[in-house]
Amino acid sequence: MRCRCIDKAFFLILTLFAATCIMGQDYSVEIRRAQALHNTYDFDKALEIWHSLLERNSDSLQRIDLLEKILRSENGRNMLSYATEPKVLSSITVPRTDFFLWYSHLEEESWLPIPNAFVPDVTSPHDYYTSIYFPEGIRNLVFSSQDESGSWNLYTSTCSGDTLWSYPTLINENLTSPEDDIFPILSRNGRELYFSTRGLFGMGGYDLFVSRWDDEIHDWGIPENLGFPYSSPFDDFLFCNTPDGNFSLFASNRSCHRDSMTIYVLEFENKPIKKPIASLEQARRIAALIPVEEDLPSIPERIEPPSVASAADSLFLDYTTLLSTLRGLQDSLVTLSKDLEMMRELYTSTENEQEIQTLSRLLLDTEHRAIVLQSEINNTTGALQQMEMNFLMEGIIINLEDISEKPQSTPSFVSEQYAFTKQRASKPFDIPIEIPKETFDYSFRILDTAVIAEPVNTPGISYSIQLYVVSHKAQLRQLKGLSPVFERRQASGKYLYTAGIFYSYKEALSQINVVKKRGFPSAFLVAYRDGKSISVNEARKAEKLPAAGPKYRIILENFSDGIPDAVMAIIRSNTSKEIVRSISDGKVLYIIAPFDEREEAEALAEILKGNGVEGIITEPIK
Repeated sequence: MRCRCIDKAFFLILTLFAATCIMGQDYSVEIRRAQALHNTYDFDKALEIWHSLLERNSDSLQRIDLLEKILRSENGRNMLSYATEPKVLSSITVPRTDFFLWYSHLEEESWLPIPNAFVPDVTSPHDYYTSIYFPEGIRNLVFSSQDESGSWNLYTSTCSGDTLWSYPTLINENLTSPEDDIFPILSRNGRELYFSTRGLFGMGGYDLFVSRWDDEIHDWGIPENLGFPYSSPFDDFLFCNTPDGNFSLFASNRSCHRDSMTIYVLEFENKPIKKPIASLEQARRIAALIPVEEDLPSIPERIEPPSVASAADSLFLDYTTLLSTLRGLQDSLVTLSKDLEMMRELYTSTENEQEIQTLSRLLLDTEHRAIVLQSEINNTTGALQQMEMNFLMEGIIINLEDISEKPQSTPSFVSEQYAFTKQRASKPFDIPIEIPKETFDYSFRILDTAVIAEPVNTPGISYSIQLYVVSHKAQLRQLKGLSPVFERRQASGKYLYTAGIFYSYKEALSQINVVKKRGFPSAFLVAYRDGKSISVNEARKAEKLPAAGPKYRIILENFSDGIPDAVMAIIRSNTSKEIVRSISDGKVLYIIAPFDEREEAEALAEILKGNGVEGIITEPIK
């Protein structure tokens, strides 16, 4: 009886396990099918599967993943309703590792490899972003660097003087996403910033965005997705326009191997017309970014004997170009084979009659393209073999190792107006960057070791806690971890020690017992007006009554990590007033004071606002 029970239990476990495996397999198949539909721009069908899976799934992590997939498909569907159809002039497929060097219109040696002075420490190298754009003569730099969490964010730095660069700061909140933000590049007039990110509104992978300079807020505006077909479910990078205003370029891996990148040259459109995509076939055709015409390099029937070295070089160039073409055709065939495999998987898994008919047409068309590609590969291979025979007859030796070392590229159609040429990367060099000045924290704290600070003349009414007056300097261990502690030499030669700066009697009173319990039972409150000692009673009355002829102060609220050097330079070029760091209700504040006239304080506040500083309060000192 016992054995039968065990057998039944074991059978039940096996049944449940098998059912779970089958469910897991079905889930995986459905995920792949929906992703394939998403990647081929059939967002409606993909959304049906995502929502169906979400309704049947109780796993919290999988539900989060499904919600993200739903959002990306909805984004893609929305983009198709507001799309452009750019004129593609040419394209080239190059190695992924340094594809940015093939942007021929960018300056020679303008890409500075990582690590460098701006990106010194990288916990893990990025798959794509391996250099920053740093052309000669640039004064305002935008680049991406890795933060402590490992994410890549956009930073900015400005060159002051001849060579000294300001300490890099995050560009702004709008352009900082929870994912990687990479390949920033400014337009020639400096008013558009293009970059790629996978952390903002997009359809998956890295999408292309632009942010425009806002003169009113003196900062970069909310970024906008460039939309379809610039952004795709794949990875899209480095959009920019050529200086002559004729072309737009960007790179994508939507139609090539993962170890490659295709750069597309488009006809520049100042105000492209945006309209809804009429059909799925139209979306796929536009997304393919096929050049307006495709020409293979001409194949010479007979190679004449080279009379000079330049002729031999020309023949060698013809050979390497043709070899690159062959490799590109082979890569295209591999990509096309993957597309066929994905379409066949969709064809066998769908039961929708309309979808079956659409896929049938696509399969026939793609299979025809594969046959044409294979024919071109055969013809190009034959031409290469003929060239090699001609080389042998003329005594020209081809070193295949030299060819393999040369950068290989695959031209689809090379525009006569835009010639792809690989640029040289910049060699590492020293870049002087300002070291950020440490700002002392004047908020009252209990630390492991006490901190003695330089006395400051705090504007308005303030309080401190007097510890004692002693004949000899106190040792740090005697100050019991208090911070900040102020040491003042008296006329008698003795040393007066006080702790903390408090801006109200109530705030100071809340800390007096903390200090007494730290080993200062005789501690008491003292008060100051504009740095000069007054009685506590007088200070308390001044808190309650408006003072005659009030002074004013500026409060900066948005610099929890310290005032940036660029902002500090603006302040110091306009005033010599004291700057005091304080903490109120857990928030870090910087106070600039005292100003005798409201107009004086407001004038500085307006200058700061005009330079993009936010969170400024101008108020009378109570």
